[in-house]
Amino acid sequence: MSAALSVDERRARLAAYVAAERGSLRARLVRLGLSEADADDALSEATADGLRDVGQVRDLTRLPAWFGRVVRRAGARVRASRRRELVTDAPPELTTELPADPGCRCASRLLERLPPLTRALVERVDVGGERVNDAAESLGLTPNAASVRLFRARARLRELMFECCGAQSAREADATCECPAP
Repeated sequence: MSAALSVDERRARLAAYVAAERGSLRARLVRLGLSEADADDALSEATADGLRDVGQVRDLTRLPAWFGRVVRRAGARVRASRRRELVTDAPPELTTELPADPGCRCASRLLERLPPLTRALVERVDVGGERVNDAAESLGLTPNAASVRLFRARARLRELMFECCGAQSAREADATCECPAP
């Protein structure tokens, strides 16, 4: 019987379900780690996605389960977009890019303390300016593995730089380092 419903009737049923369950759906998104504002955004996205795709639901008794998956995916998209915003809004003092010719030679010396493959990756991306995907391919790594190695290597270099020079980056060390040349 539910197969005989038109798409407009299905949309009306979905809209009624969302209106009745809005509070519990929003609470579910908050439990998944979203802020209340992000939960509202995710629920709005999910509702739009659901209204667009409700024609895929064959058995309307499965509508709540189907829409739950739509909500979960929308929540994941919102959470991922917020993470990307956080990464791109990182303060400049946390960067670890090495200048091509740093005045502080500690950066080059500390780079040698990394494993050879990781060091080659950092040199190609941060010193040479090569794209992560290109460097990963030429070194036989997946782009994800290369990104993880870069993240960990940069964090380790920040720690080493702070221990050696009291600086958080090679640029900062360039201005403040008084270490003797090797």
